[in-house]
Amino acid sequence: MWRAYDSGWFTRGASTAVTAHFGRGMDPGEMRCPMPARALRCLVVAGLLLGVGCASWELMEPKVPPVAPFAAIPAGVGEVCALRPHWVAGAVTFVVRDNGFLVGATRGPSYFCWYAKPGLHVLTSEADDVEELRVDVVVGGRYFLHQGVKNLLGHVTSPLRWVGQDEAFTMVEKCSYKVLVGTPGPDQPPPAAPTIPGARKN
Repeated sequence: MWRAYDSGWFTRGASTAVTAHFGRGMDPGEMRCPMPARALRCLVVAGLLLGVGCASWELMEPKVPPVAPFAAIPAGVGEVCALRPHWVAGAVTFVVRDNGFLVGATRGPSYFCWYAKPGLHVLTSEADDVEELRVDVVVGGRYFLHQGVKNLLGHVTSPLRWVGQDEAFTMVEKCSYKVLVGTPGPDQPPPAAPTIPGARKN
């Protein structure tokens, strides 16, 4: 899961927030809350400080999937779908890239699809670790990528495997289509229907 922040900005933001709430002359590291009311204020400020520097991936469910999983495929490309039919670790976002290009993300039972031009495609799924799978896309080909979920004492990973169309159909019925509309940066959200170039095989 993406957890990047500017530590310098975080420190400055933390100091500013604490100074504004408790007044000058108090070191944030020496904050004391002996009274219940002040303890509550401490919890509120602590929550704000934890949120400073943190950002999230924003997903939206469209009225109509921009790239339908079983519809006709446009000429000259193949179609790839990432399927995550699982509630386990449902709050964790799995970010998906194809040949390094950001194509979308899943959170909870969700899926999305994109177009891929012929050639080699290296797909990655990012959680607490990065999982990778490769496929040689051909024109008119349809590829279904299953994002498994493993949660070992809070360490969440996304093992990947290819599934056939029948299994994919069952998975899609358990999911909602999601479009990535916001990122923590520096990535920009991809188009609703990305088309990713293939790479040459070495």
